[in-house]
Amino acid sequence: MREPLVRNHPQVTQYRGGLAETHLRTGQVYLEAGDLADTSVAWRRAIELYDGLKSLNGEQTFFRSCCHAGLAGLAGLPGSEVPAADGQAESDRAMSWVRRAGKLGYRNPDAYRTESALDPIRSRPDFQLLMLDLAFPADPFAR
Repeated sequence: MREPLVRNHPQVTQYRGGLAETHLRTGQVYLEAGDLADTSVAWRRAIELYDGLKSLNGEQTFFRSCCHAGLAGLAGLPGSEVPAADGQAESDRAMSWVRRAGKLGYRNPDAYRTESALDPIRSRPDFQLLMLDLAFPADPFAR
């Protein structure tokens, strides 16, 4: 339903962002069903849609990082259509985007802790440091 909205109203960023999130979540459903090829297609489509936005808000940036983290997790798996050689680059992209999300004000520690799409990067030391940063208030001395 959202594809025609994006096609007919490309200037409405809310439609494009909503469709991108739909592809992120659809990819997660495909992953749960074991359909790795459609998972990677969905996440790549989400990234393409996010690329079409002039600017991303913190939540959209977070969702984009989820797509890259998911692709990192698929790298090298048979049927995923994500080459093993792409794994590190996707993981690095995920970290770059997840850091940007925090800088844009998306600092919900529960989202970072529970979002299953981020599972492939959770063991990274820089992700663990990010989680420590999120545990502290943005301005700990504010009254």
